[in-house]
Amino acid sequence: MTTANLLKSISDKLPSGYKCLPIPQGDKVQVRTPLQYPDGDIVDVFVQRQQGGYLVTDYGDGLGWYRSQSIEVRLSEQQRQQVEGVCQSMEVELSLGCISLSCEPKALADSVCRVARAVAQVSERLAPNLCL
Repeated sequence: MTTANLLKSISDKLPSGYKCLPIPQGDKVQVRTPLQYPDGDIVDVFVQRQQGGYLVTDYGDGLGWYRSQSIEVRLSEQQRQQVEGVCQSMEVELSLGCISLSCEPKALADSVCRVARAVAQVSERLAPNLCL
C-alpha cells in the first residue's frame, strides 16, 4: 500500500477531528488527533508499516511531554504504575517510553484512537505532579 493509499484508508475510517498527514521520510503517516495534553498541546500519533501489518505509536511523545514539563528525570514508582495501568486498561504496549500497538490493516483506525486516548490519559494522570 502506498503512503497515499494508507492516508486515504486511515482518513476514511477515523472519526471527525482526526487529520492524517504524510511524513516525507519513509512510509509513515502522522495522525493529528482532537485530543490534547493538559497544557493544550495536540496529541499526535504515527502509523508505520511493519511486517504483516502496522505499528501505531506516539514515538515517546506522551512521556516526553511530561518530562519536558517536569524537573524530575524519572517517573516515581507510583507514576510508573499509573502509566502501566492506563496502558493495560487501553490494551496498548509501553516499551522504551513509547506507547504503541501493532495491528492488522482492518484494526488500524481503532488502534489509532486507542493509542491516542492512552497518550492523553497518561498525560492527565501525570499532570497533577506539574505546575502548569
